[in-house]
Amino acid sequence: MDEFTDPLIEDLRTQIAAMRDDRARGELLDTLWRALAAHGRWDEALTTSAQLLELHRAMTERDPVWETRLASTLFNHATLLRSLGRVAEAVDVHVQAHRIRERHIADSAEDATAYARNAEGLAAALADLRGYDMAARFQGAAVAAWLRLQDASGVGPAGGHPSIGTLGAYLDAMDSDEAALHPEAALSTHPQLMAIETGSARTAQHIVTLALDLRNRGNIDAATLWAARAIRYCELFATDEEGFAATSVEMMRQVALWTTAAGVRSPFAPVARLKGLLGREPLAVPPQPATDSRLWCCSARDLLLILADLARDGVPGSDVHALADRLRAARIYPARDYRHRCQPRLPDVFITYDWRFPFVTLQETIHRTLLMMGRRIHERRSDLDPRDVHSLVLDQIGLWIDFVFIDQSARDVAADVREILPKVIAAADVHLVVSDTALSRAWCCYELAVFNTRPVPASAFQGGKWHGIPVDALDSTLARPLRSVIAQRQTLAYRGFDATATTVTTDKAEIEGYLRDEFPEGLDGVDRLLLQVGLLSDTSVTPGFALYPAAEDAILTAADKWLAR
Repeated sequence: MDEFTDPLIEDLRTQIAAMRDDRARGELLDTLWRALAAHGRWDEALTTSAQLLELHRAMTERDPVWETRLASTLFNHATLLRSLGRVAEAVDVHVQAHRIRERHIADSAEDATAYARNAEGLAAALADLRGYDMAARFQGAAVAAWLRLQDASGVGPAGGHPSIGTLGAYLDAMDSDEAALHPEAALSTHPQLMAIETGSARTAQHIVTLALDLRNRGNIDAATLWAARAIRYCELFATDEEGFAATSVEMMRQVALWTTAAGVRSPFAPVARLKGLLGREPLAVPPQPATDSRLWCCSARDLLLILADLARDGVPGSDVHALADRLRAARIYPARDYRHRCQPRLPDVFITYDWRFPFVTLQETIHRTLLMMGRRIHERRSDLDPRDVHSLVLDQIGLWIDFVFIDQSARDVAADVREILPKVIAAADVHLVVSDTALSRAWCCYELAVFNTRPVPASAFQGGKWHGIPVDALDSTLARPLRSVIAQRQTLAYRGFDATATTVTTDKAEIEGYLRDEFPEGLDGVDRLLLQVGLLSDTSVTPGFALYPAAEDAILTAADKWLAR
């Protein structure tokens, strides 16, 4: 574009202003925005590209034959937006182009190529936003298109198209520190993106073939890497189609067997055991199996995938009250319909939260809290590889969350809740309270009380004292030490159980009766637990994130058990 001097650019502007033929005017606009970009006049280039886009939209409305040209213009505009750092806008424009390209992918090799390139551009923009799982979805779609083109031509490298390497990088990034510390749940569950069909059995099979070929050649490290990538890719689509789930399970078994034989630790081996994929392998601390799906659990990673499944099935982000209504209307029961995401065993962690909390924000808060737990565990067990700690807290620890494991379409949901809550709370090693208004709700206070009914071990008291009081001097007149993890500041001032509310008015009296009769120190004891929560929430008392010693002890004691599995 060096031949385009400023006078020539101005001459182009003059020609465009005088041109009345839309097709010719479009060609001039296309030339102008490219010239402006080549001269570094990015804002002007973007304005001109937007004018061209508006023209091609109008032309397509009059004559659909222009649709693929519109898709090319959208692609170029998205690329320009991304180069200017306006990545979120670029994603939206790439999606518009993708919807057109997927309608024409079978028309010709040229259209299939354009589809693949736009999918790659969309994946790259998503990766810029750290949405690596969503980037992998679209990059996998691009890989499938390239592989189909190679199949049709009968030529191509034995290892497949180079785009497979980019897919591998995105799949690896899903397990990176960056992804763990900065999860992008809003992108992972984006309804518009999830509504697009991206899963490809062809891509999955290609990754599996690479892994098996490498294993047959004796390259166990590379084989394990590609097998892990196959697992991650198939997990993205495991509830879309049975074949993805079956492939994921088989590759998880393979990785566990290969690494065990080689004496190498793999984070997938304990996950395979916890999901019951390896048979009856003897364990130091075996997980407690459960046949009742209401008693199951899921990992933090699988929880995020469940939310993506919900977005794919037309359930938008909302608070959990609205979510429950939508689950009933759609007859969706996550533990049944997204069974592959679950672990058929009793949970390690029980989650308490306010149903007014948005469920995507809930997932993000749980994720951050588990990473905090991971830091505490690593401080105690500095011998552990940080990657193993990440795998423990994000892939292995089993979480129980009511909207996943209680069927909102059940004949009597309230009866299910009353039956199941005591069992799962009793099974859990750790209790997380993860929304800032949770303890203004009576049911959440009930959950806090039930978990804290269990005896507090001596290991929870540093130096044999609690707040300076010898352990043997503690009695029912004092607050029992809080064992729950309060993961988010409580925004409400402490007001006690009397100030709590329920959605169903009659529930409050029932809960109060239980606490009065069953909690060892009665309602006064519950209020003392809440008082401790209030102290944790007072920044003048506990600046930054704080745990009571008994809560930290619960985490560290549980970690020893979890790591032995």
